[in-house]
Amino acid sequence: MKKISELDHKIVQALSQDARKSNREIAREIGISDTYVRKRLLRLQENGAIRIGSVSAILNLGLNFVAEVMVAVRPSGVSDFIALASKIEGITLIAKISGKYDVLLSVTVRNIEEFEGILANQIRSHPDVLDIAYHIVKTVYKHRSDIAAIREPK
Repeated sequence: MKKISELDHKIVQALSQDARKSNREIAREIGISDTYVRKRLLRLQENGAIRIGSVSAILNLGLNFVAEVMVAVRPSGVSDFIALASKIEGITLIAKISGKYDVLLSVTVRNIEEFEGILANQIRSHPDVLDIAYHIVKTVYKHRSDIAAIREPK
């Protein structure tokens, strides 16, 4: 993906502030035609720079429990573990990390019992898992929902 232009950045910012803005409104704000806005948006989507969708308000959905889980995995089993974790409902982020642990998981569920079930029945039970540490999120002070590191599954 190439670096996006200043104009593309202005278009993305306008949508980030209000995703319901029309191309005409965005065009009026930044001083270009609505046809040009539409073309730029299509190009940004085709290049994978943006994805148009919705963001769930997790607290309003009853998902009140968040934990960050670090998992040490046998080197030969990291890919298999990531494949398994990607299928677990409630895991909202999977990332390879450096240090003592190999994989970081963000788990967002209704309550601690649901979290403990995932931890015991799906994560700890994986044959390549060597160690687990986790932190329960008490309070979130900042969470940007307008940006995400999205990599399409292979």
